[in-house]
Amino acid sequence: MNDQSLRVVKIRVRMNVSGKRVIGYVDLPQSYDRTSDLLNGPDMFILVRPEKQSSENKGESSQIIQKGAISYLEALEEPKHAETALQQGRFQPVAAEFKEPTVLIKAEIFVPQGSSVLSVLNDERGFINLCKVRFESSVEQYSYIAVGKKQIILMKTQ
Repeated sequence: MNDQSLRVVKIRVRMNVSGKRVIGYVDLPQSYDRTSDLLNGPDMFILVRPEKQSSENKGESSQIIQKGAISYLEALEEPKHAETALQQGRFQPVAAEFKEPTVLIKAEIFVPQGSSVLSVLNDERGFINLCKVRFESSVEQYSYIAVGKKQIILMKTQ
């Protein structure tokens, strides 16, 4: 076994899991470039470590979360990796309604050249990346989030 394959990067994340906010750290294996790669990986569960281990939250322990229960996840920091080849395509403005929490958002989804929003939603990945995300009836805004496709009830192109 190679030591390189065992290295991980600790990434601080904020996510919505079954309507509850969870903030903590996930371990991103070196074989993945982004947290969305981890979410779309073969494992059904991810481990989220508490944000702080101090005397005041001593009882707080790590959580093992089923990826299907994650509505969306924001990486509060991403690792710096070597540049990868840029994929050709466009950012399509969309509006979407989530199942849990029941919210409406406006965002942009990347659509590869020769593809459509429908084909992106129907591909094999369980999570998609959205950028410039704004939650309706809220001040919440995110640069990028990974959204669990099972949480999307409706998506409209703008």
